[in-house]
Amino acid sequence: MAGSTWRTPSLESAPVTSHPKQASSFASAQRATSFVYQLEYAPGLEPLDSQFVSFASGGGTAGKNGQLGTLPLAEIASHLPGAAQGIPPTDPYQYAFTVRLRVIDNLGNLGEDRKTLFAYHDPTLHAGWPKFIDSGGESSIRFGDLDGDGVQAIITANSSGEIAVWNADGTPFTYFNGGHPFVAPVPANVTDHLGTAGIAGGQVQPGHGGFTTPALGDLDGDGLPEIVVNNGDKVYALRGDGTLLPGFPVAINPAFSAPALRSKTNHVKTGIFSSAVLADLDEDGRLDIVVAAMDQRVYAWNANGQLLTGWPVFLRDRHRRGRPSRRRRAHERDLQGRSARAQPG
Repeated sequence: MAGSTWRTPSLESAPVTSHPKQASSFASAQRATSFVYQLEYAPGLEPLDSQFVSFASGGGTAGKNGQLGTLPLAEIASHLPGAAQGIPPTDPYQYAFTVRLRVIDNLGNLGEDRKTLFAYHDPTLHAGWPKFIDSGGESSIRFGDLDGDGVQAIITANSSGEIAVWNADGTPFTYFNGGHPFVAPVPANVTDHLGTAGIAGGQVQPGHGGFTTPALGDLDGDGLPEIVVNNGDKVYALRGDGTLLPGFPVAINPAFSAPALRSKTNHVKTGIFSSAVLADLDEDGRLDIVVAAMDQRVYAWNANGQLLTGWPVFLRDRHRRGRPSRRRRAHERDLQGRSARAQPG
């Protein structure tokens, strides 16, 4: 079989017709003796086969990894009226185009991969932006003065378990972790598979979970905000320099989502689905951390990483029909008792 994978090119040049963009990718045919490849583009989100235009081709007997061609941006922009002029789009996909890589081996097998990109000259774009993070960027961006110099830094979290901080000009914010991203440890559900062939052989990098949208607030009372963010079943609290606050990370109780509690009508999981919220719940003058988890509970910790008294709280819809089984109620009472006995102090 022929195969192909992409590394998506970044199209931040302005205007889009000014500078060529390299299309870097990987093409191979591991179960054949040779292959040929072709790079093509077409305007739109889901173009027809007849609309694709070839802009690079090649072949060989060994896999090719790296630059396979150069995107003809001026030619592409000519098919997307308004793209090069920076005319605001009236449709979210008005300036979209599709690039596809096709690999055909000597046995006639075809492999294909596609990426949808956008060609648009944004006249409001700041120098140094955008940034290609090579990961999911679903989390919202936060702004905060992390070092007390009166200047807002840009805090980003991604789905590869990284927190990065940037200056306004797009350069790394060196006060935070020396300008490098904070990377979460490999989670337990991944460490169980580190011995598999792909990870052990280096072909696949182990995952580091994914961070939610950060919350910013002064937890330790030093006048500077900390970064509070969730990843999997854990909550991290980072100082502005990227170091962890004592007592963190903290984790939800896996016993509340144990397999014995799961059923077709009770879909509990071990994880946190909400972003953290900061508030002074116990009125001691310091912010606390609140998250909602997939085990039907809301957790609250203080700035030292200790659960607040009475938390987590079990949430249940009063109007929902039916009651938990006797076995489940007994199991939960036992867990609640253990949790109360484990409270600090």
